[in-house]
Amino acid sequence: RWAIDQGHADPARLCIYGASYGGYAALMGAAKEPSLYKCAAGYVGVYDLPLMFTNGDIQSQGSGETYLKEWLGNPQQLGAVSPVNLAAQIKVPVFLAAGGEDKRAPIQHTKRMEAALKKAGVPVESLYYSTEGHGFYTDPHRREYYTKLLAFLAKNLGGTTATGGTGSAGDKAP
Repeated sequence: RWAIDQGHADPARLCIYGASYGGYAALMGAAKEPSLYKCAAGYVGVYDLPLMFTNGDIQSQGSGETYLKEWLGNPQQLGAVSPVNLAAQIKVPVFLAAGGEDKRAPIQHTKRMEAALKKAGVPVESLYYSTEGHGFYTDPHRREYYTKLLAFLAKNLGGTTATGGTGSAGDKAP
């Protein structure tokens, strides 16, 4: 809102995006401020907080369960602040992406979020790679992910749709 008030942001062209915890924050932002954003995107996000106590790599580590309880709280109370349970409050298109080998934010988070959004009638696009983890690391997967993300943003915010380049990161522009 500050950026809008200062004239730095166009209120008709705001999308919220994040990865991991940022994915949680993006979907919570869309749920809490349904009229502020035109779209939302989450990448390898955490959308079901109680699930963190049973699936993933945090709770399986030595002090992981203590960490979760101290930082997140009681798992029985976390459903109320989980985007997966607030999908009906989201009124804008959503793009989700996740990897099947993600140990930090297992793919179930994204699959459940996608199902909840569909059930609520929210337009949702998704991209899954069974061989990726907490982020996409192969060049073809990254290229496809960012191409789809940019197309999603262009469709929902306006502007030219980007196309996936074929050169490597070391290529120089003509």
